[in-house]
Amino acid sequence: SVKALLPAMAATDFDADTVFRTPVFIFAGQDDRTTPASEAKAYFDHIHAPAKRFFSIDHAAHYVVNEAPGVVLMDLVQHVLPLAGPVASDRR
Repeated sequence: SVKALLPAMAATDFDADTVFRTPVFIFAGQDDRTTPASEAKAYFDHIHAPAKRFFSIDHAAHYVVNEAPGVVLMDLVQHVLPLAGPVASDRR
């Protein structure tokens, strides 16, 4: 995914491009020194999307998926999965 995403991300002006056609979810570790949660939240407040949610993860830093996997999984299941509609097992 880095080969596909990195050039597109480098070509995007995230200060100017604030409207997204897809849902946007940001998981921010409160102990993150690489991308401080306050900066992530300021960006989140600036964007527009059909659905968006900011997840503030306590006791995690930059790698929230690795540092708080249970918390992230529960947030995904409770708040993101419902936006996907029926899951494959529900379509039988």
